[in-house]
This record gives sequence, structure tokens and C-alpha cells, in this order.
Amino acid sequence: MDASNLERNLYLTMQLIALGLPMIVALNFIDDVENLDIHIDCEKMSRRLGVPVYPISARRGLGMEPLLDAVVDEQMPAPAFQPAYLHGVGAAFRRGAEILADTDIRPCSRPFYAAKLLEDDPQIVSHVTLTPAQRTELDALADALSAHDIGHDHEMMFADAKYDYIETIVADTVTRPAKPVLTTTEKIDKIVINKWLAVPIFAAIMFLMFWSTFGPIGSAMNDALEYLIQGILSPALETASVFDSRGMPGETQQTLLAYAALPAAERAWTCRLDAPAALDALAQARGVPLLRTGGDAAVYDAALFRAGPAQYAMQRDGIFRMLRLCAQLAEADATLRGLLETLPRACRHAARVPVSLPERGRLLRRLYEDAPGAALDGSLRLPLGGGWVTVSGESGEPELVVCGEAALNETAEELCGEVVEKMKKLLL
Repeated sequence: MDASNLERNLYLTMQLIALGLPMIVALNFIDDVENLDIHIDCEKMSRRLGVPVYPISARRGLGMEPLLDAVVDEQMPAPAFQPAYLHGVGAAFRRGAEILADTDIRPCSRPFYAAKLLEDDPQIVSHVTLTPAQRTELDALADALSAHDIGHDHEMMFADAKYDYIETIVADTVTRPAKPVLTTTEKIDKIVINKWLAVPIFAAIMFLMFWSTFGPIGSAMNDALEYLIQGILSPALETASVFDSRGMPGETQQTLLAYAALPAAERAWTCRLDAPAALDALAQARGVPLLRTGGDAAVYDAALFRAGPAQYAMQRDGIFRMLRLCAQLAEADATLRGLLETLPRACRHAARVPVSLPERGRLLRRLYEDAPGAALDGSLRLPLGGGWVTVSGESGEPELVVCGEAALNETAEELCGEVVEKMKKLLL
């Protein structure tokens, strides 16, 4: 039990005592209570409850040895008696226990079951088998109890009787100082919840919060935080980040890092037709075949699965891809920054060209036929001097996206512009 909240904890203790099973009571936080100059007579409380009571402080280890000796003692005593509740409740419990004498309930626990049956507890009622005569006698006993207290249910009546009994125990065993020692919390509460001061204090706190947030203090803190993030942390993390490092977009960087982390034992690397061109250089450096597929999702999935189940899961789920990357780095005792140094340069420049849906297929076919080594499968991939250009479009959108890729930003922009100009001439 919590010694600082005896009334609340004794209610559960009284229910456990009603079970009649062997038990002892550990009165915890006894040191906190004594610091408030409150004294609890544990021997007298033990006599009132009918069970041993041990004062302890689990936090400081006080009184633990006697408690442990009592717990391991094979002769742990059962409650010496059942509480004598007032208002006829105690007598009703005793009579209810006598009615249950012919059942298979343990004799020591009959007072507990009698109380629950008188309360009409649905769980206990469903588990206890009673004869019609026993049920009728218990109902009559419950009606007699409530005859003098109309408007209260049995559960409330029993709770009142138990708390009345608990109050007599506390009054008999607890000695409080004439002038109670207030805790720090209680001292603060006397001020902040005072009926005259509470509202002004609340208004003052709200004003200070608003002023500190939007006033000079808040502005200074916001500037300091912005400088910390943008001026110190961002530059420090940029080289080790998988986003926007070395001129590569975040999605491209993640793709390259994920492939670089794949073990060389993979049978092949598979990617979509419009995947970053730097994958070709990376695959060549690792000595792994690179299979590009596009448009048809079924063909793409089949190619992925042939390349290896691990890569299939990685490509179909972007989150798993990054988790796999982190696992591979940990196994290789590597870091993102170290892996970044092995990646080929990849800069991209994109532009949009308005194209009607009927003209899209004809335009892609013309570009494909005019470019040796081009690949067409949903998207068009054109090998040009110094890089690659990918032409793709979303279903239903009257435009095509042209993306140039090269080791330098200037080259990627030139390749993209070259294809855009050619497309415009073909559309005339």
C-alpha cells in the first residue's frame, strides 16, 4: 500500500482480505510520510486488519529484510477475521457466507463471493452455481439491506460501508501533526489555485508565453535556431546525406546508393528504362550486368524476380530499399560518406514539351528511328555524346518530359535542349 494514500489503498486491501487467503501488507513510502511528521502505528493497524503490516521504503531499501522473511515464510497467516462493517453490511456478508456453505467455494473466500453476489456482479453471478433457494435467500437479503436506503444501489452502499470502516482504521492508527507540513506542490497550489489569484496568474502566464514566443525573445531564439540548422548542421550533414549531395537529386542518390550496397553476388541489376544513367557506369564498375525494362509492369516484375528476390523486394518497396541499404552498410562496416565517394557523377536537367496525345506515339517513334542505340519501351532512352536523354510522359497528360543526364550540369542542360529543339521541329 501507498502510505501517503491510505484511504484509497485500503479499499483494495479490504477486498483482498475478504478472499481470506494468506497475505501480508507492505506499507510503502513510509519515509515520505514520516518526513511530513505523520506517524502510522503499524502494529495497531495489523490488529485492526487482522493481517501483518510491515512499514517499508522500497526506494531506499528500508524494512525490506523483515518483509522478505515474511514473504518466504511457509506459515504466512490468513486474515484473522473479516471486517465488521457498519450499517448491517458486515452482518449481511456473514449471512451470505453461511448461505454459500453448501457450494464448492473455499470457506475462507465465501465472504468475498457473498459480497459480489449481493452486488449482483455479472461475472461472479455467471461463474457461481446456486440453487433456486440460495438465490432467493440472497435476493431477500439484498432487498432487506436496501430497504432503509432507497435510491442507492448495493455496490454504492457497500462502498460507503467500507470507506466508513476505513476511516475508523485511519483515525485509530494515524497521528497527524497539529500544523501539517506542506509539500512544495501544496505550497504552490495554495497560490496558483487561490480563488482570487488563479485567474490573474493564468492571464499573466499566457501573456508571458505569447510575448516570449512572438516578441524579441522568440525572434532571437528563432534566429539562433535557424542559424544552427542552416548555418552549422546542414553544411556538416550535406556530404553524408542521401539527399541533394554532389549535384544529384535525392531520388537519384537513393537509387545509386541502394544499388551500390547490393552484394556483387547478385545475378544482375534490373531497373526501369528511365532510371538514372549513372547506373550504367556503376554497374560496369562493379562488373554486374544491368537490365533495363520499362512500360509493361508484368515484364518489369518478372525481370526483377529473375535478378534475385532480394533486389525484387528492394525495388518494389522504397522503404525496404533504404533499410536494405543501411543493413548492407553495417555488414560492410561502411558509411554513407565513404560510399558516396564511389558513386559516378550524375547531373540531370529536365524540360517539358507540350504534345497532344495523338502525336505522342508518332513523335517517340521518329526520335527512336533517328537515334542509333536508342531503347523504346513506354519511355524513350537516347544515347547522346557525353550522356543520355530520357523522354517519358504520364498517361493522359498532353506533354512529354525530357530529362538530360550527364556528369556535368552544363552538359545535361545542353543534351536536354538539343532533344527539345529536335522535338519541336518534328512537330511542325
